[in-house]
Amino acid sequence: MFRTALERPRTSRRSAVCLAATLATISLGLTACGDNETDAAHGSTSGTKELTKVTFAMDYLPSTNHNGLAYAMQEGLFEAQGIDLELIPYVDALSDTVIAAGRAETGFSGDGETAMTTFAAGGDMKVIFSGQPHASPVVAALASSGIESPADFAGKTYGGYGLESEKVALEVMMQNDGATGEVDQAVLSVGSTEALKSKQVDLTRLWPEHLYDFDKAGIELNTFEYQDYGIPEGSGPAVMARNDFLEAHDDLAHGLVAALQEGYQMAIDDPAAANAALIAQFPELKTNTDLVDFTSEIYAEDIYANPYGPTGTTSVAQWQAFADYMAENDLLADEGGKVLTSFDPAPYITNDYLPAG
Repeated sequence: MFRTALERPRTSRRSAVCLAATLATISLGLTACGDNETDAAHGSTSGTKELTKVTFAMDYLPSTNHNGLAYAMQEGLFEAQGIDLELIPYVDALSDTVIAAGRAETGFSGDGETAMTTFAAGGDMKVIFSGQPHASPVVAALASSGIESPADFAGKTYGGYGLESEKVALEVMMQNDGATGEVDQAVLSVGSTEALKSKQVDLTRLWPEHLYDFDKAGIELNTFEYQDYGIPEGSGPAVMARNDFLEAHDDLAHGLVAALQEGYQMAIDDPAAANAALIAQFPELKTNTDLVDFTSEIYAEDIYANPYGPTGTTSVAQWQAFADYMAENDLLADEGGKVLTSFDPAPYITNDYLPAG
């Protein structure tokens, strides 16, 4: 399975300790939206229906995994719930920390790992909708490289972002495939697609857009899914909301989730309709319609499909298994930077806002 994210890390920036410090810093410099920006929007209207502005942080640049969101926006599903949804574009900070610091009331997490790291570091928010219950990145090698399994990673060069979580994942995959030895790690100065194609690295992490590039070029890959080699599957980007927003706007939270559920269900049932909405909402994607079509099938079949219940359902057991993996490998720290040996994500997850039935 795969995930959309062009050329930036979807995991914590450097380490759990680093993210804890980042949260503290951002919280000093940003003002919560609920007191000023959102309240100022009360009374805005669309036709005769009064709408309330809700700020929503984007996890990255618009891409295929936003087609369910785009469908809900284009079809007026948020307005039908009394919501004037204002997207907060990705700039250079993790959306998780932007929400935690009060710059947005709701939004996508980077992925399950960034969300978990933010929760452990004191983020006062909850996951309220899991439109992408399956994580999508894979470790990949050129088929011509002779790398057939993680047992072949030893002595090879992995191109990534220099994250401790990447190093740990490779080690766990190798160990569970009966291998010994180490993988050389190189911090990429070019995109992962270019680095792998040009054989600057032997291994890297790829998302659906990358797979499209290789497919279009006729280059065969061997790909390795983390969960096939002992790593619990983390969630893809989930929708989170600040607790103060949830407490003050229960009706809007229910409406937000209802609109998202309808949008992402359409992305499963009719990807073409969701893609048309995506391009209408984000016209900059008009030049990449073939890529959107290619990756939307992956999303509909492998990433959006929810084994835990209706579209948007979050599994506490899934998040607990991934929290255990992160804690066991020293990848989580509290808000003071202390490395955690265990973590309970249950208080940070809820299905209470999903439509009944």
